[in-house]
Amino acid sequence: MMDGRPTRLGSVQSVLRFATTATFFTLITALLTACSAGPSGPSLVLIVLDTTRPDRLSLYGYPRETSPALDALAQESTVYDQAYSTSAWTPPAHASLMTGLYPHTHRVTQSSWHLPQDQVTLAERLSEIGYQTIGIVGNPMVGRAFGWGQGFEQYYETWRPTESTDEKHPAIAHFQDFLDARDEQPFFAFFNFNEPHSPYAPPGEARAGWVERETPPEVSSHWLRHFSGAQPVSSDELQQMSELYDAELLYTDQLVGQVTEILSQQGLLDDIVLVVTSDHGENFGEHGMVDHVFSLYETTVRVPLLVRYPPRFAAGKRVAAPVQLVDIYATLSTLAGLDAAGSQGIDLQSAEEQNGRPVLLRYAYPLQALSVAGEASPVLAAYGHGLWALREGDHKLILSDSGTTQLFDLAADPNETTDLSERDPKRRERLRAQITTLLIEPEIGAQKRAAPQLDLDASTLDELRALGYVP
Repeated sequence: MMDGRPTRLGSVQSVLRFATTATFFTLITALLTACSAGPSGPSLVLIVLDTTRPDRLSLYGYPRETSPALDALAQESTVYDQAYSTSAWTPPAHASLMTGLYPHTHRVTQSSWHLPQDQVTLAERLSEIGYQTIGIVGNPMVGRAFGWGQGFEQYYETWRPTESTDEKHPAIAHFQDFLDARDEQPFFAFFNFNEPHSPYAPPGEARAGWVERETPPEVSSHWLRHFSGAQPVSSDELQQMSELYDAELLYTDQLVGQVTEILSQQGLLDDIVLVVTSDHGENFGEHGMVDHVFSLYETTVRVPLLVRYPPRFAAGKRVAAPVQLVDIYATLSTLAGLDAAGSQGIDLQSAEEQNGRPVLLRYAYPLQALSVAGEASPVLAAYGHGLWALREGDHKLILSDSGTTQLFDLAADPNETTDLSERDPKRRERLRAQITTLLIEPEIGAQKRAAPQLDLDASTLDELRALGYVP
């Protein structure tokens, strides 16, 4: 103080000190509020209908009404008419869904079933930013034993015996319990409904009017006897399997309807992102094939896909641009506020802008299938190679690891009946070059022939045998 008056400098310092302190506390308060508020993105529900061909759903024009719930949901969703898996088998396809990577990158193949621990999944990333996470799966190939519980707070395996007297499907019961107990934080719910997978055993109410003969064919290992030549599946058996499959689709569609009804009853439906898709399709005699082994034909790699989220996806819209399962990871990550730069997919909202993007597919060396057969059959030996496929525009090349090719024009020949490899060698070689030089990463030689070590509980092993995955 000078001559009885405070200096201007002292006044300024006091004001600055107060302002700095106030700003500091304001920032701390804002940060604490942001942390306590949790994630700001919407809740996410991902439903995988295992082994579901889109062309067997009324949603995609099938004459039998196999998907009334999905048909109704499509009126409120964007539907993708040319959606693809990344493989024709459950583990690599689900790994692409959960990591946004192609099989040659995430390394889940027919020779290596476990999801590598170094792969960071969508569930893990969402959990880190505060999402509640629940997985409910019916296929043991995506069970905890193979690493699929990564990032999930709750993970239910519906093939396991239970003492519950609840008449609901176990997946529906678990989801209802989860919603009743959860707090207000956004959540990520992942379903795998395995009902459309063989052996086809739809419940009685789903069979009514759909299945003419009540004695189902033996289907748990029908692919093995078919491809070995021991007892090829007859046209009569194929017809019966087809009827059972349709009934399974109808039943699974009812389960989807129950999920959406629960969300609607709780007032959540319009505020969540709901995605329905599949991991791969199924053969019913096309190309002389059954099941989904040894194939990258459209019947096994095309999948249904719809997205319902009113703020960002137009209701009743159909998108013709080809998309893939890796795009689902990128889309859900983006909507949740995560950086999707590490993904090999794109945001589905930009699919039409990137219509020229190629579709890449991989069916690795089929050690799993050949191990079930004992690799002894000279007929099965013909399938002892992996497959790549690349779709560019309307043309698709299937390339065997043994070097053989098939080239199809999907616009003129959607059923892939006419091989154009010799008629259009320039296109064949250009697509082959794209695969071999741009998109393939060499597989580890030791992995190719190393059978996975299975240390599983009895109920999981029994379920794997019933599905034809292990001998």
